[in-house]
Amino acid sequence: MNDITPTMTHKHITPRIAKTMLSHNTGNRPLRKAVVQRYATDMENGDWQDNGDPIRFDTNGRLIDGQHRLEAVILSDTPIDAWVLRGLKPETQKTMDQAAPRSLADWLKFKGEANVSRLATLTMLDARWNTLGPTYAFGEGRRKMTRSQFARFFDEHADELRDALPRGRKYARRSGNLLSDNVCALLWLEFSKISRSDADIFFVRFSEGSNLGEGDPILVLRRALIRAKTLKEEGLQSSTRFKVALTIKAWNKYRQGLPARSLSWKPGGAAKEPFPLPY
Repeated sequence: MNDITPTMTHKHITPRIAKTMLSHNTGNRPLRKAVVQRYATDMENGDWQDNGDPIRFDTNGRLIDGQHRLEAVILSDTPIDAWVLRGLKPETQKTMDQAAPRSLADWLKFKGEANVSRLATLTMLDARWNTLGPTYAFGEGRRKMTRSQFARFFDEHADELRDALPRGRKYARRSGNLLSDNVCALLWLEFSKISRSDADIFFVRFSEGSNLGEGDPILVLRRALIRAKTLKEEGLQSSTRFKVALTIKAWNKYRQGLPARSLSWKPGGAAKEPFPLPY
């Protein structure tokens, strides 16, 4: 009888041990560098947790699960503690990685939060805005954040995010969804850090659209967003990033007490502009 009973040990895996384990990594799936970088970021930041998911070897001593974690240990130069399972049948590899990964919304639900899908989206937008920069909140560039980073950001800013969420929903609905719930919530949250009273007035006037005279930057913004909403073809002027840029420009005009005849933003070409920042 050739059956081998699998054994489980708990190990402190240093970069040197990770390299040794990876020397037995033959016939595994292609390495995904983005996954390695995400794991390495969590390890460097102290966010990596030993959740009991083992690094697995088969009866031939071949590494069949865990290559991304081991590569991340090397990349981050950070040891981790992990269970190591040896002695699995080689054919068990085909059954691995079939579980659905837990999302930030799943984590928020576990914590007892409400409206977890919208709250997760707002958390990710605001975390990218404050960690990577405003333009990265809307998909600019390739820089990524991990779920652990988003979770830590939520823990640090939970009250602000919970407060902004219903406001964003209210302003979006009253404006006829010229901006989405989460974009209204994000911008109200960031504008309120500059001036809470001005942010409240700006979004009330924006959402109601009443008592706005010619030259009022909020009226010019509403007209620009209505045009963008009615565009039939997909393009820059209907993108979220473009709408946010115009909203920030309108906010800056409003804060300065300046009139506006039009609002524009040119992210490319000879007259390329940087993404505007609120002040």
